[in-house]
This record gives sequence, C-alpha cells and structure tokens, in this order.
Amino acid sequence: MTIAAGVVFAVAAVRWNAASERVAQERRELRHVARVEFDLSRADGVKTTEYTPRRPGMYAIALETRGLDWEPRATATFAGAFEVEVVDPGGRSVARKRFQNLYHTNESHPHWIGLDTITIESAGTGAWQVRVATVQPDPNFVRTASALLLNPPARFDTGWAALGNFLELAIASILGLLLLIAGAVAFYVARRKERR
Repeated sequence: MTIAAGVVFAVAAVRWNAASERVAQERRELRHVARVEFDLSRADGVKTTEYTPRRPGMYAIALETRGLDWEPRATATFAGAFEVEVVDPGGRSVARKRFQNLYHTNESHPHWIGLDTITIESAGTGAWQVRVATVQPDPNFVRTASALLLNPPARFDTGWAALGNFLELAIASILGLLLLIAGAVAFYVARRKERR
C-alpha cells in the first residue's frame, strides 16, 4: 500500500505540474492584448496601434477607463461618441463601429465595458491595425484616461481550471494519505499476529 500511495502522490504531482503550466501558458497568452489609449473628453484625431493576433477566434472589443486622481467628482455616464475600426494586414476594414451614450462612468477606479466582438480567422499573418477616434467629446471625462482593448479569445477559463487542478491534487493527496494510513494499520496488525 505504501507503493500505491507513492504512485498516487507521484501521479498527482506530475498532473499538477502539467496542468499548472497549461494554466500559466494560457494566462500569458491572454495578456497579449491590443491597447489604444485615447481621450474621451476631446476630439484629438485618430489613435492607432498595430497588433499581431497569436490565435484565431472571436476577439472582444472593450473600453477601459480610470480616473487620474481620487478627487471627488459627480459621477456621469458617457454622453459622447467614438468610432472604432479594425483593419486587417491587407488594409481591408474588418469592423467599423460607432459607440455613443454608453453606460460607462467617469469614476476614479478602473472599470470596463464590453463593446463588441470580431472574428479573426487566421493568426500571425501580419500586423492588424486598431484605430479609435473620439468624434463627440464628453467634458465629464476630463480627468480620466481611457483605452480601447482588443482581447484575444480564451481557450478555457483559467480561474476554474486552477481550482479544478487544486481539487484534483487535494483528492489525490487525501487518497494517498488514506493509503499510507491503511498500509501502516496493515503493517501493525501483521506485526501483532507475528508476536502471538
């Protein structure tokens, strides 16, 4: 039983290591985000960034805003408008949208709102361009910093995967411990029978 317990612990350790590496790799991949910083409080032209997708799939377009200070201010939702365009490596516009009057506030803490999704069919085919321009500024967003994000698709939920890995390790550890206890009890019983 001691050998069985050792095997259970070894298998659990190997699976934990492999699963943890898979979760870490997915988290690294999800950090590869296109980010275009722009100002919602003034129309200062088109802001652009280049982005090379690493995987095909459905990419989420989101707006992030955070206050530049912790000064008290009247909370207001965004009453302006901005345009977003995603251009493929060949110069073809894949998505062009106008967003206005969003329920997105000017509070001091960082906050996000999902705007849309686009599908990118092939990865690594060259640099895509993500463009954004404020076309109708909102003066309530003067003391804020905003960014448009193009988030890659997730293959799996890393939070649930990490929890699942932990539970699997916990169950295997309990099983291994029970096998060790059963082995010790069996050894004790066998020794007592020999003494009689």
